[in-house]
Amino acid sequence: MFAEIVLLLLRSIGSDSLKAGGGFGQISTVNVTATTVSLVAEDSFGGVGLYTYQWFLIDQEVGNDIPGAGVEVGDDDLTLDQAGLIAFTKYWWRIRYTDSEQNVVWSDLYNQDTNGGLAVGLSYFWFPYSRPSQ
Repeated sequence: MFAEIVLLLLRSIGSDSLKAGGGFGQISTVNVTATTVSLVAEDSFGGVGLYTYQWFLIDQEVGNDIPGAGVEVGDDDLTLDQAGLIAFTKYWWRIRYTDSEQNVVWSDLYNQDTNGGLAVGLSYFWFPYSRPSQ
């Protein structure tokens, strides 16, 4: 079973992933709230012609050795606005770059926590304390 999965992954990656002949840009966070993360990626380089882009949301850290894992999200763009996330949760994304000859290169995984709306510091709440009667 394990060998079949590895073979299937290798077929889905294909040898074209090496032909893209360059690399990928870095992903960075533009904005983060309790339920939304906005990301931007630099363009890939070294491939042929224009690129298309596909973002993937990964439900857990799976490692950089499994391209294609996750759910396709976002449009054909270097920016992503991911809404509907759960507060105080870590998410992982990656982007697939495809050049005009269908060569593919994958970015590294990028993670970001939703911040639950607490952008800076903590709030302190004081509750009155009543001494128990004796």
